[in-house]
Amino acid sequence: MSDFTFSFDAAEAADPRHSGAKVARLAQLAASGHAVPKGFVVTTAAFSAFIEESPVGREIGEIIRIAESANAEQTLREAATAIAALGETVTLPDAIAAALRHGYEQLCLAERRVDLPVAVRSSATGEDAKDASFAGQYESLLGMRSVDAVAQAVVQCWLSLFNERALLYRQRAGLSFADTPMAVAVMTLVEARAAGVAFSEHPVKRTSDRVVIEGTFGFGEALVQGIVTPDHAELDKADLRILDYQIGEKTQVSILDAALGKVVERPMPDTFRTARVLDDEELQALAQTVRRLEEEAGHAVDVEWVLPVGRQPGQPVAVVQLRPITGKPANEAPSKPTWSPGHYASKYGVRKRAGRSSA
Repeated sequence: MSDFTFSFDAAEAADPRHSGAKVARLAQLAASGHAVPKGFVVTTAAFSAFIEESPVGREIGEIIRIAESANAEQTLREAATAIAALGETVTLPDAIAAALRHGYEQLCLAERRVDLPVAVRSSATGEDAKDASFAGQYESLLGMRSVDAVAQAVVQCWLSLFNERALLYRQRAGLSFADTPMAVAVMTLVEARAAGVAFSEHPVKRTSDRVVIEGTFGFGEALVQGIVTPDHAELDKADLRILDYQIGEKTQVSILDAALGKVVERPMPDTFRTARVLDDEELQALAQTVRRLEEEAGHAVDVEWVLPVGRQPGQPVAVVQLRPITGKPANEAPSKPTWSPGHYASKYGVRKRAGRSSA
């Protein structure tokens, strides 16, 4: 452990000042007994040291200070373009590189696997807050399986703090990048038989008497990228009765390409396109998990879940992300409650790109 990395099971990992909102919630969930993948956090202190001590970091800081003081959208767009071009020139300060190497090697050892595939997920301070949701603006990358690949992914997560959408959002919210320093989660990549999202209230109608679950085969990236229509289920929150199950036409699947070292999309095999993803036991296990998460959080929740390959009935489902449900107020007239891949991709700001999703 150092100021630059904490294991998820360290007390410091549950503090969003060090770990950002996303990791802090995952660390808290792990401590309360939920099935959360093992991992470590590259702390906000590491990000601050990168900005202050590395040549590229100092250049980024100067570009942003000028752009933010100008308070003009075009200047921010130009700043985002300039910073994106700096990504290939980043060299991590030695202390951060050493801490990252140690964290990854210890995670590999804990899982007893050399070159462990991991997910690298952004976790900014204030991300997914109910009053200022940054959902979809920052990067997540899946399938990294070497120290160098993890380091590159961490840098990409850091630089996503300065993408055009995030810069413009913060300007409109009256925030500076200094108000939302970036931590990064490095987590064991759960081998997914199925994955998806679940809501403890209806995300369109905003009715609180049911759990809504959407899922697809493989990793969930094809779903959050809006390129697949997932299966859709609704369960009564009180007694977990299955009220509705609609099978989606799943034309794409996200799989881990071991040779490339990342998750990629390819056409779904014909036999899987209209096959049911989730059986009754899996639906009820997911709904029970979501109901418990809502009770513990004290508010409606939006959950990203994974069913691991080989999971048996009665075993837990993996929780890989938890956020408050944000968006349409409960008193706003509901829209027609149909699935729209474009709407989901727009909500989470996802860009269709192999091996990559927005977090």
